[in-house]
Amino acid sequence: MSTVRFSEIVKIAGEPDVHLLLTDPAQDTRLKKAVSAHRVMTIHQTTVGTKRDYGTVGFVKGATGQFLIFPKSIGAYEGRTVVGIKYDLLKHIPDATVHQRPHRKPPSQVHRKKPDAIIIPFDHDASPDPPATNPIRTHLERAVLALEQGRQVAAHRILTTVLRKI
Repeated sequence: MSTVRFSEIVKIAGEPDVHLLLTDPAQDTRLKKAVSAHRVMTIHQTTVGTKRDYGTVGFVKGATGQFLIFPKSIGAYEGRTVVGIKYDLLKHIPDATVHQRPHRKPPSQVHRKKPDAIIIPFDHDASPDPPATNPIRTHLERAVLALEQGRQVAAHRILTTVLRKI
């Protein structure tokens, strides 16, 4: 079985994307399309020992490793072992937020139906207390309020002012 270098395939077919297999391969439409177009490479990674990673052109079911999807077909390398895997030649994803859904701005104004207001009928016959138009009465009411609040000095000053006006 002959070998081919990974960098040679990247020069011809472009930088591959790492495809994370989270579902059954039979249900993964992106992977199925790439397999039918001969754009998939399976990277075999050993977790024990000193063997280096190697690749196989095509999709190998049940393989423990990564799956690379190339932008162009790599069918010409079918049946050859890919050696010299350089992970720095993989397509760089600049930020982990690329695949996240963008945050939506909250609506500026939500049109909701307001609950029915409680309506209190206005009694036209009852009139509120007329405002105190007499300035002396106003000063006396303020003095009484100050006394109730325990402010004797303020009440004394208000009463002194009233006496001066009389």
